[in-house]
Amino acid sequence: MNMELQSDKKQVIREIARGTGFLSSGEAVAKAFSLLGFVLLLRSLSVAEYGTYRLVFAVYGALYVFTVSGVNSFLQPDLARELREGARGSVRALFRDFIFLKLATGLVLFGIALFGAQVIEGLYSARIALYLRVISPLFVISTLTEIARMGLAVDRRFGSLSLHNVSGSITKFILIGALVWYGNFGVLGAVIASAGAMLVPLVLILPAFFRTQLMNISEISSEAHPLWRFIRAHGKWAIIDSYFNGLGRNLAPLVIKAVAGTEAVAVYGVADSIVTQASSLSALKAVLIPIVPREIDHPEHAAKILSKGAKYSIAFNILEGVALAVGLPFLIVYGFPHYAPYIRLFQWALLALIPLALGGLLTAYLFALRMQREQFVLTTGQTVAEALLLAIWGSLLGMPGLIVAYVVVAVAYQGARLWVVFRRRPDLTFSFRDIAAFDAFDRFLLGKMGERVKTMLR
Repeated sequence: MNMELQSDKKQVIREIARGTGFLSSGEAVAKAFSLLGFVLLLRSLSVAEYGTYRLVFAVYGALYVFTVSGVNSFLQPDLARELREGARGSVRALFRDFIFLKLATGLVLFGIALFGAQVIEGLYSARIALYLRVISPLFVISTLTEIARMGLAVDRRFGSLSLHNVSGSITKFILIGALVWYGNFGVLGAVIASAGAMLVPLVLILPAFFRTQLMNISEISSEAHPLWRFIRAHGKWAIIDSYFNGLGRNLAPLVIKAVAGTEAVAVYGVADSIVTQASSLSALKAVLIPIVPREIDHPEHAAKILSKGAKYSIAFNILEGVALAVGLPFLIVYGFPHYAPYIRLFQWALLALIPLALGGLLTAYLFALRMQREQFVLTTGQTVAEALLLAIWGSLLGMPGLIVAYVVVAVAYQGARLWVVFRRRPDLTFSFRDIAAFDAFDRFLLGKMGERVKTMLR
């Protein structure tokens, strides 16, 4: 029996390792094509057109939070666990409720965007009604995509998940390129390309989804609607947090449009994209997230991970920020000359990389310490503070005020997250001895980061 258990364990580990390789390689390809698509988009649209494009998807994102996406990350491991334990009837009922919830909210939002586009356009004083009608089917496409990805993830079909990631980026790049080539670009072309980039990957993964276990369970559960019990027991703070997180991301462009105009939306959006893409390049987050929950009950180990993780994250982001500050002027002048007047603003925005270096690390600690409620409070505070600072400083200082608000909010938010972690666990302090020293744990971290980078480059 022990030998069988060991064999099963090794098989799971091999599957996870293989899946990580699939997803990491796919992630690298997807990032490359996403970057190429972003570059082509910026070159093809004027500053005002790109601002309108950002506004359209800000409205879409603000509405999409009502599809209760916060439940996904909690439901997936629960479905996998119950499937492993043989509770197939319960799994079928949970997944059935999830499908109903997603499709119902997606269809309602589709109707709102299609028939209420003119009303929404009036609220934001921007000519976006046509574009909202064009993307209205995305509310259904996106919910179907979440359903399909849930089934594939529970079934550990990592190849199909990687195919979805890669095909979306490639499709968007090809569609943008084709529309530019035939001279039919503009905001409408950008919106159509983005819609196509979501539809094509869904079509590609649907055959694999219909073959998953979740779609082929015949057992019936005695419980009518277990998803509601599940949400009450596990996911209420995650769902509420996802609402405010989504609203915060999508509220900013709408506030900026009101106080500084459409071009300011574009400049702020480009600055945010540069910083977000740069902060996502570090391989450390993927290395530390699985380690922190295992070591959180060992104060000495947990404190060392925090100190070492902060050291390498901040050092990497500072080096990255300096390289970008030097290279951006040349890149923008020769690649995107219509953004040349805003180079200094983009360079100032790079200061946000320093506090953002702690983002992934602190997320791992907050979840390991089960501090979802505190995370919700912090996210709410960030959303309110960002909206207020953007409105006030954007009105008083224009575009420079928007960038100052961006950096200040990043510093305050990550600082507040660090403070609540220290308050919950006073033993988790920064050790300057650990930061200064180079020991076995440093070698372990650097080795794991190297493995992660090699996997992504394969």
